[in-house]
Formats: sequence, C-alpha cells, structure tokens
Amino acid sequence: PWLGEIPKHWEVVQFNHFVSLRHGHQFMQGDFTSEGCKVIKITQLKSDGTLDTENCDTVSSEKIDSFRDILIKNGDILMALTGGTTGKAVRVGEVNEPLLQNYRVGQFAPSNKKKLTTDFLYWAMKSDVVLGQILFLVSETGQPNIGKADFCRVYLPLPPVNEQEDIVEHIKQG
Repeated sequence: PWLGEIPKHWEVVQFNHFVSLRHGHQFMQGDFTSEGCKVIKITQLKSDGTLDTENCDTVSSEKIDSFRDILIKNGDILMALTGGTTGKAVRVGEVNEPLLQNYRVGQFAPSNKKKLTTDFLYWAMKSDVVLGQILFLVSETGQPNIGKADFCRVYLPLPPVNEQEDIVEHIKQG
C-alpha cells in the first residue's frame, strides 16, 4: 500500500536481491597527502547528481595498485550512506583520472542486468519510492546511517527491461 498503484505485470522486489552495494575504503587522516589520487567523500556528491572533484583529499599515487577495487568508473552510481545527506545519489560522468571511493560512499550496481538496467536503478534511487524508504530507515537512529544489511528492508518496483528503458527515456526528455 505504501507504494501506490503499479501495473500488475511489474514485480516488487527486495532491493538487495537485485542490487549490489560496494563500500569504499576507510582512509585515515594519516593516509592523506598533499597530492596524488583524489578520494571521493560524501562532500563531493553534489545535490544536482554530479561529482565535485575540485577540492578532494588525496592519497599517494604510489598506492593506486592496492586500491584498484575501489576505483570509480564512468557511469557509477554513488550514494551518501551517512550524515545529513544520507540518500543523496549521483551518477558519475566521464572520469579522466583515478578517483578512489571513500568508505561511507556506497557504489550501487545491478546484480542482474537482464532484469535491471543501470539507468533505471539510478532514477529509482532518486525517486520518492526508494529514497523515502531509505530516509525512513535512517530516521530510526540518532546519526543517519545506512548499510548493506538495511537494504534488505528496501523494496524496488521492477518493470520489464523494455519498460525501464522507456521510463528512463521519458525522464531524460522531461
């Protein structure tokens, strides 16, 4: 009932069954250097859905090989997982340099691209339906915070892929 009316042929699925969440690295203050690879923290996630890479903390470029698993790529979906901007999601544009994902920034991706497109996932995460559930979950604690275990309590309306593509196209033409 909280979702409203959806077409009968759509599914309503547990978010964590169709979406993977990767946490970044928990960099310590002593890890930062005056120059090197930029670290994307929550403050770099802009409310307009883009990244601000101008004033990033950096870590030594010599350490890049040990952080390959948290490199941010074109098209990644990132979300603030803690603090006053929990739930703020961005879609990464063109990446022309190594960018590393900080711990409380989550990277989300479809775990089954035959059932869920990356574009639809991004817009769903920014929707009142999904964001409202996230904000409800974080309101239960003193410090807003959401993690992997919480996403089993988030539900996603899931139309067939061809309808996902049509919905995304409609939003883009908006």
